[in-house]
Amino acid sequence: YNMAYAYHAIGKLNLAVKGYWMALKIEPIDEVAWNNLGNALYNLKRYMVSIPYFMKAVTINPEYEIAWNNIGNALDRMGIHKYSIPFHERALAINPKFDYAWHAKGHALCALGHYEESLEFLERAIELNPEYGETWYWRGRALYGLERYDEAIDSLKKATELEPDFAPSWELLGDIYDKLGYYDYAYKYYIEFLKRSEDEDRNRVYLKLGKYDEILKSGDNLLRAKILYKIGNYEELLNIKGDEEDLKYLRCLALEAMGKFKEALVEIAGLEGDKFKRERKFIDFLLGKGNFDGCGDEELCMKIGNVLISRGELSKAEKIFKNFKTAESYYFLGEIYLARGDFKMARKYFEISAGMGYEIAVDRIREVKKLEKISPEQKKD
Repeated sequence: YNMAYAYHAIGKLNLAVKGYWMALKIEPIDEVAWNNLGNALYNLKRYMVSIPYFMKAVTINPEYEIAWNNIGNALDRMGIHKYSIPFHERALAINPKFDYAWHAKGHALCALGHYEESLEFLERAIELNPEYGETWYWRGRALYGLERYDEAIDSLKKATELEPDFAPSWELLGDIYDKLGYYDYAYKYYIEFLKRSEDEDRNRVYLKLGKYDEILKSGDNLLRAKILYKIGNYEELLNIKGDEEDLKYLRCLALEAMGKFKEALVEIAGLEGDKFKRERKFIDFLLGKGNFDGCGDEELCMKIGNVLISRGELSKAEKIFKNFKTAESYYFLGEIYLARGDFKMARKYFEISAGMGYEIAVDRIREVKKLEKISPEQKKD
């Protein structure tokens, strides 16, 4: 057991697993050894496999709160937060001063979007142990979810002070500053994240920073396809092979952008789901097979309306966009009136869209205000 514990401590987890097994052959009713065997597997990211060993520990000792909490932790890692909560609660019922169980339940509630409720548990965890950086991180995430950005920043900065190598704190700071428009600060924190993150997480931030070359070096075909589509390199995208639905969808979009509508339809033929049905209807429209003036699918209508604007069929596009009361639909109504030269109405719709949080409309308002100031002769030109 001590040999396994030592291997566990220095990160040689496979050897730790072997050692715990050897110990348990000698003493099969040692709940701590069963829990630690589960922990070694958990640290190897074998979360599902770890659960039976934690369960064995609580079968031997039903009052072993650490093992109960570990079952919840494994479920959290698997993204099954709803089912993790009862195990954290069981741990707290045994030991109300178990700081990590307060943290774990707060983490699970935050991941489920119950931000206000999660703060109660996270702040209790901080009272019991103010030195655990991850609790400050999850508190920051909850405050971010509640749009209490200044408090979230303070909490996350505390997290980086306590655990500077915990990469997610740096990324979330970058996200908040990016959302608030402080792009220099966002860049600074994203770079700090990249210094500490694992390879599989870096592409997410490279995408935010527009470092597409870095992503294209990776072996992730789906992510590479997304980037190639974003930068308009459709030919190279089509060379990426694979039968994943999302990859087929991207090849369909690439063919569509190249005007190869029939080939695009073949690419997603037989795929089930609203996204694929919607795309097939859109391609039918592009092929002239349908009249979708009165369609009820908002996302489909936005795409069709966009095409109609580009074709100069402004009245048809207006009819579609007036069916919806969203920031995006108001934005495109602004584009229609701008195309007609009606700057007053264009500005009205852009302002409504901007007021609903559609950021791109803000730039259009500035452009329209400049256009409103030009002379009649310039306007005619």
